[in-house]
Amino acid sequence: RAGLSCTDSQLQNKGVRLRPRAQGGEIVEHTDTFAVRGGLKPPEALQGHGLFWWTAHMVSYIVRPSLDLEAKVRIAALHAGFERPAIGLHVRRGDACVHAAQSNSRPLCRPLDDYIPPLLAMQRLYGISSVFLSTDDSAVVEEARRRLLPLRFSVSNLPLDRSVFESAWFIEHRVEAQALDAQVIADSMLVDLFLLRECDYLVGTLASQ
Repeated sequence: RAGLSCTDSQLQNKGVRLRPRAQGGEIVEHTDTFAVRGGLKPPEALQGHGLFWWTAHMVSYIVRPSLDLEAKVRIAALHAGFERPAIGLHVRRGDACVHAAQSNSRPLCRPLDDYIPPLLAMQRLYGISSVFLSTDDSAVVEEARRRLLPLRFSVSNLPLDRSVFESAWFIEHRVEAQALDAQVIADSMLVDLFLLRECDYLVGTLASQ
């Protein structure tokens, strides 16, 4: 958008070292992550919306699906029974829980019980009863249906084989070892992400799980 840009000198002042376009045109090093993050604050006229709103809009503009991916999203939405208005519910398991357990800073994975109160609050406040569940764990799908259907929620999710995600081995390492098809993993992740983006509300930890 006009007027919302940064120059090389501004980036360099934030600790980012740049390589000329003739040499590849990529950022090769940044020395102060927090300073760089501070440079992503909303412009003054938009600061009232907050950093989350601003970041979400920037990512939404930058990460736009190709025509092929958009077609996959529309087909997946039909197969999943996706309906709006909807609450997006993100519950990640698998290697994310292993990583959290090994970390001194990342929060542990939370049980589904912790997600139900905010769902009920949104149902009460906004009259929303449709939930789109984004998860890599088939057990979470079964538990969510068992717990949420009696609470007058409808639950939709991508119809995919989640057994490929059920491993303590980090998924990127499994892809590198060619134990998983990177294209299949990427497609399922992106379709899930774009359907979450179409939801009107979101319940999640915002901690990569």
